[in-house]
Amino acid sequence: MSIIIKSKLLEKSLLLRILNVIFNEFDFHRTLQLRAAQNNGGPRRLVDIIRIVPEISRNYFKSPSRRALFGVVCVLLTEYATRFYYSRPKVTFPVALLNNFKMGFTYGLFIDAFKLAS
Repeated sequence: MSIIIKSKLLEKSLLLRILNVIFNEFDFHRTLQLRAAQNNGGPRRLVDIIRIVPEISRNYFKSPSRRALFGVVCVLLTEYATRFYYSRPKVTFPVALLNNFKMGFTYGLFIDAFKLAS
């Protein structure tokens, strides 16, 4: 029993360390400054945020170590979602939705890998 508890604590601490590295290396205040499409001082539009997200992610994932770290985080999240889904005695709609999202995400990764290999 104590081995299971220790392994769960190690998994959680590893995930927290990974997230801490990600958020400490990424300067949110500098990169998330948005400009409004109009210069009239009005509220920001949703389309401005949608336009800037690809640029932020492109700049952030230029480093190979960050790309590898993102892959590790994705694998850990899918493993936790699988554990969460199969540890439930009764599957509710939100839990089934989480599992379906996980399956679609994994399927998408396989399809992209096949596209890159050909």
